Amino acid sequence: MPILQGTDVSIMFGGLRALDKVNFAVEPGEIFGLIGPNGAGKTTLFRAIIGLYPPSGGQIIFKDRPIERLKPHQVCHLGIAYTHQIVRPFPEMSVYDNVRVGATHGRIRRTTAESHAETERILEFTGLAPQKAIAA
Repeated sequence: MPILQGTDVSIMFGGLRALDKVNFAVEPGEIFGLIGPNGAGKTTLFRAIIGLYPPSGGQIIFKDRPIERLKPHQVCHLGIAYTHQIVRPFPEMSVYDNVRVGATHGRIRRTTAESHAETERILEFTGLAPQKAIAA
């Protein structure tokens, strides 16, 4: 069962159809890539998923819950976020602390121990664990 799924997701900007019945499914644990030429709608789809552009048609489901009408901060609290290609770490902080900021954001009820555990998990997954003490 997909953790994130889009069915017939469409977005119109005036008379321009930016997305036309896009379908996708992301399984738990899967790394999902979206590629295409400039103007193909990649950014528009991501912005629809995170709540910046409400779809004019279709549905986006996250963990069995429709999210296509949620605001961006509500989607973020569910655990979905969007970042740009240009990473801007906090240079005065370590790699560990930079990852911890991301692992903690939006998780109001996460304990300190849970935050540390999630940070360690992400560092191991990305291969950054050996560099965790150096400045970002």
